[in-house]
This record gives sequence, C-alpha cells and structure tokens, in this order.
Amino acid sequence: MVIHFDYNGNKRQALMDIRILLINNGYIIDEYAPTEGFLFTDYKYHDWGTGERMLALIVDIDDKITISAKGKMAIPVAGIGGRERILKIKSVDKLPYRVQKKIFFPLINSMDSLGFRIIEHYP
Repeated sequence: MVIHFDYNGNKRQALMDIRILLINNGYIIDEYAPTEGFLFTDYKYHDWGTGERMLALIVDIDDKITISAKGKMAIPVAGIGGRERILKIKSVDKLPYRVQKKIFFPLINSMDSLGFRIIEHYP
C-alpha cells in the first residue's frame, strides 16, 4: 500500500508535521531521521470488529511525500494445533481494500488539512 503527496517548502518541517499528526493518531514513532526525510512507526493495533489488524507506516520525503504501509493480520487457523493457537498473526503484502480505506481515507483527510495534496497518478 503506497500513497503519494505533493508538498511545498522545507522537507524537515513537512516531516515534523507528519510526525505530530501520526503521534496524535496513536502511532508510535520507531525511527525518525529529519535530515534524511524519513520515519517509520511501530505496528499499531486496529480492531474493527472484522479481525485484528496491525499496521506500520513508512514516510519518505524527497521530491514528494511517499507513505507506504506494511501490515499483519490475525488469520484463523482452527483445527491446526492446540486451543492457544486458534489465531495466527501473519505478515501480508496486501491488505483487503476495505481495510486500506479505513486506514488511508482518514490519513488523506488529515494530510490535506496540513496542506499536502494527494498525487492521483504517479508513475
């Protein structure tokens, strides 16, 4: 999952604004490198009633802002192993679209309020 935003101004200031936005939304910043224009978060737990999801965000700023996400999902594995292993956490490359919408739509609105505009088509 990747999304791109356009920005004007200082890379360091843009990253600081995004960092504050993510912290206010419950993300824990694992690595913050303002001189490189890079940060990534720890996994944040999401439970929307349709299963457990954990998501980490990676922000990279150069000529544009690139936000990518990596996720983990709880996958039911009933019948495999003992009772303590009913759910297994699995890393996934692609989260279902409905999960992506729940994650990215609020983020897009928040980024828009900071003055960053989404790039609809990026090669």
